[in-house]
Amino acid sequence: MIDQNKGLKDKFLTSQQVVGKFGITYQTLCYYTDIGLITTAEKRGHKRYYDSAHVASRLTRIKDMQSRDYSLKSIRGEILKEEG
Repeated sequence: MIDQNKGLKDKFLTSQQVVGKFGITYQTLCYYTDIGLITTAEKRGHKRYYDSAHVASRLTRIKDMQSRDYSLKSIRGEILKEEG
């Protein structure tokens, strides 16, 4: 369980922590989660936990593709295609 393991506390972040650490809005995080660009590592009640490394790599990838004028729909398609 996330709360009982100190090592996992650094690896997993709440929505609020993701917003603060990566400088995105809560609405953006929720939207990216809803459309499958970012996945939750665990959900407990109404609280979502995210893998810090996953979020960092995905946001880097999303920002890179957006800078090359990819739409979110295209980004989603590429990411889902890569995941197989």
